[in-house]
Amino acid sequence: MKIGIPKEIKNHEYRVGMTPSSVREAVSHGHSVMIETRAGEGIGAIDDEYRAVGATIIDRAEDIFSSADLIVKVKEPQAVERAMLRSPSSWRRDREWLRATRPSCRPRVGTMNRN
Repeated sequence: MKIGIPKEIKNHEYRVGMTPSSVREAVSHGHSVMIETRAGEGIGAIDDEYRAVGATIIDRAEDIFSSADLIVKVKEPQAVERAMLRSPSSWRRDREWLRATRPSCRPRVGTMNRN
């Protein structure tokens, strides 16, 4: 599977979809990983760290969106990213998304009033 990690573009978002150790794990299981250049800088991970564990560094997010089987992000796709997915050159029916969820936004089990 081709895993793509674009740089997060939402304001004040410095995290990245996968750390170098996560990439190493994916590569060790036979996946190919491409990450947008400088995507890990917000967590202190430079391109060379990703390259050292087997990732391919990609200059343009468009190239990731057009060729990855799985897109891994922290935040929801922003308007410009959604537009890339809608363009005829990048649309693929079988593409998957994986992004972080916010469990703190879900009500806790057992907190509802039973009256």
